[in-house]
Amino acid sequence: MASSKRSVVTKHTTKVDGVYVPPNVKIGLDADEAEDKLRRGLVRPSGKDSESQAAKLKPEGDGLSRAIALRIPELDKDDRESWTADGKPNTRALAELLGYPITGKERDEGVAYLKQHGEQLKLDGGPAA
Repeated sequence: MASSKRSVVTKHTTKVDGVYVPPNVKIGLDADEAEDKLRRGLVRPSGKDSESQAAKLKPEGDGLSRAIALRIPELDKDDRESWTADGKPNTRALAELLGYPITGKERDEGVAYLKQHGEQLKLDGGPAA
């Protein structure tokens, strides 16, 4: 049984069917694979309703704070564009990793979550692969 294809855009170099696809390339993936890559922040939805599709993937409450906390350590500490002047993670940089936009307040809640639960996150395996 053939599964339907879903159109997405790569955010990072992504391996598809054994081939590495560079960032910002529109590709078609099986629905399950597309959903997995969207959740892991490797691709973003394509098309005119991509923001509403991304919003569907965005968790709420503690789930969102935890998702942000898991991604903060992935930011390059030496990349000035990944951090604000006062040392906070840049919301755009985090949004790129997460696959959906976040607000400054959500970022701050994620930072607080990381400070409070950082050791447990390490024990749980850290950032998603």
